[in-house]
Amino acid sequence: MGDIGRIFGGATYDLVLLVLAFTMIVIPLAVLTPIHECMTDRQKVSVLLANSLNLKQAITERIQATHTLSHAGSGLTITPNNHISDGLVTADGTIVIASNDPPAVIILTPALHGTEVRWQCQGFPRAHVPFMCRVSAVAATPPE
Repeated sequence: MGDIGRIFGGATYDLVLLVLAFTMIVIPLAVLTPIHECMTDRQKVSVLLANSLNLKQAITERIQATHTLSHAGSGLTITPNNHISDGLVTADGTIVIASNDPPAVIILTPALHGTEVRWQCQGFPRAHVPFMCRVSAVAATPPE
């Protein structure tokens, strides 16, 4: 390295090292930052799914007890909190949850296949929802 220092001179050599350090640290950060922001929104929307677990469990138990979707969601409500801005549960057990930060909607729909309850998840906008909610309706329900 002594030869390089003599060729470029002390100040120029320091400048070259500074440019290399800048290139190796700042540019990758600039490229990765938008990806991290998208993941943060996706994580926030994933919290909506976690908040729906108790409702899904209650609806699943009702469907398994009655062997029908009718009135599976009757009387169940969604309480807004830090993550959920609004939501509703339909009589047939469909759960709709909305978020303001980021703006997103998750729709969880139960289906009865024999004695098994399967849930389909849809979400909008696709960029903010977890992968399981971006799969098409046909692919979301496994074949019997």
